[in-house]
Amino acid sequence: MKLIITFAILVILNISANAAGFKLGDTIEYAKIYGNLSVSCYENGISDNVIHRCQAYDIEPASYSYFIGTPGINADKVVLTAHWENGKVKTKKHSYSTENGRTKKPVNLLVTTLLQRPLLSTGQNMVVYKMLHNNEEVSSGEFEINVVRGETRPCHHGHRFSNSMSDCKSSGNACNRYFDRENNCRY
Repeated sequence: MKLIITFAILVILNISANAAGFKLGDTIEYAKIYGNLSVSCYENGISDNVIHRCQAYDIEPASYSYFIGTPGINADKVVLTAHWENGKVKTKKHSYSTENGRTKKPVNLLVTTLLQRPLLSTGQNMVVYKMLHNNEEVSSGEFEINVVRGETRPCHHGHRFSNSMSDCKSSGNACNRYFDRENNCRY
């Protein structure tokens, strides 16, 4: 009887250990963070003072992650298709390294820019994967990943002195450093 129970436990552990998915896990939380930053700039005899209204999203554990494939499968490409909770479907193709057992580059999970679109959206996402070798399917499966919206967090008012006028003209770098210094408003 002990032998059967031990075998069953090993099978269950082996199945969960061999499950494909993202390296960061199956839950991502994001929260809006915001605050005001006063910046005093001085460069080459020119000075300026501005107040930036900074805002961003704090994403934990990350907005990009490697896809970890089925162990022991010889593949050179993976196709990831996410079925969003709202019914939309998004697909991304990535090169795959059999040697490392993961995509060659991290997958964009949540970043939206002019040239990038995320694979995932808020809520429950069902991701269907197909691992390919020379365009022939060698493995496939699916897994769920949940994207949770956290509470909006304000930051304390900040002040920064800069020897670069660009910190007064544009908020990008100044706000990034502000949020880093404020630990992304986690007080």
